[in-house]
Amino acid sequence: MINRDNFQLSQEFLQFQLHSKLLASASVERYRFYLRHWLLWLDDVPIGKAPQKLPLFPRYLAIPEERDREAKILSSTTSKKIIRVVKLFLEWLRIYHPDVLGEISREWIDSLRPIPVPPKNHQRVYISLEETITLATCLPSKNDLALHRDKAAAALLFLSGMRVGAFATLPIEAVDLSNQKIRQWTELGVRTKGQKSATTILLNIPELLAVAKSWDTIIREQLPPTAMWFTPIISSWGDQILSAEKPGKNRIIAVGRRMRLLFRRAGLQYKSPHKFRHGHAVYCLQRAKDMGDMKAISMNLMHVNTQTTDGIYGPFMESEIQYRISNLNKPQASLIGFSPESMHFPKGVSDDDLAVMFRAWADRLSTKSMTPL
Repeated sequence: MINRDNFQLSQEFLQFQLHSKLLASASVERYRFYLRHWLLWLDDVPIGKAPQKLPLFPRYLAIPEERDREAKILSSTTSKKIIRVVKLFLEWLRIYHPDVLGEISREWIDSLRPIPVPPKNHQRVYISLEETITLATCLPSKNDLALHRDKAAAALLFLSGMRVGAFATLPIEAVDLSNQKIRQWTELGVRTKGQKSATTILLNIPELLAVAKSWDTIIREQLPPTAMWFTPIISSWGDQILSAEKPGKNRIIAVGRRMRLLFRRAGLQYKSPHKFRHGHAVYCLQRAKDMGDMKAISMNLMHVNTQTTDGIYGPFMESEIQYRISNLNKPQASLIGFSPESMHFPKGVSDDDLAVMFRAWADRLSTKSMTPL
């Protein structure tokens, strides 16, 4: 049972983050989720007695059985975020409610560190172009507006690489398919990560663009520009009616539910909507020719820099690794006389960008057709 005083203090902290620190409401909700682990661990123990509580909080997070018999293993990243927010909470208490801390010292707060979790041995999962085309063209949908919309959604998610939260809140006026642009602007009501605004350029894939444009034409004829592109559809006496209502809090869940149905109807194994973003990124990275391409891909994904993009999406699939390693013994272009000093780079290129550039070049050199430098 959660201690009432502990709970009230956590609520005050969250309100402080929302109104004084101007943290986005979505971020505050994540903080609430992270702090709930802390509150459940404390149970009915006052915060000031936390150093006496067993098992220790990091162990509680690392071992599912300490939390619940059916609890899932938390990733190292999630554990780090939980402990980081708990530390923020405790430091906030030190300023605004120092009397509550009791036996908690700065040394004890500093000792809160996540227990490393062994990495899972699994392949990176993404939705390929071939899978997306299958989803977007699998069944005729002339008389089924919901299916037509879902197929168009699969197409646009892959073409844009946008996050599902942004897609679910995307108004018609933010979509410009004739110029292959998506305005992910918060001023238009698009809910982006970190409340960033950017214009996303769509991939030029005719099969997918055709499906997206077909749906786009239908909704523009019947709905105002402020209506959602992933339009709510109301069924009434066998008819399907497009709705101009704004998205609710569970609209993201609705996108996932409809994609699950589309995968089933297409005869494909289900992958979450976010895997379209992975597929978009992998498709782009596999075709990047130089640092300029890498920079454009990173900006289009709304990443801070190319290092973020390469760190998240750079790892190869197992099949790609096998292909590249098995072809290492094939003749390659001669590099006799080559020296790093002979290469010329644009001014201002950072070491991180150079690392990404070398990776892109290594990728090209590992293909079947080798071209001398």
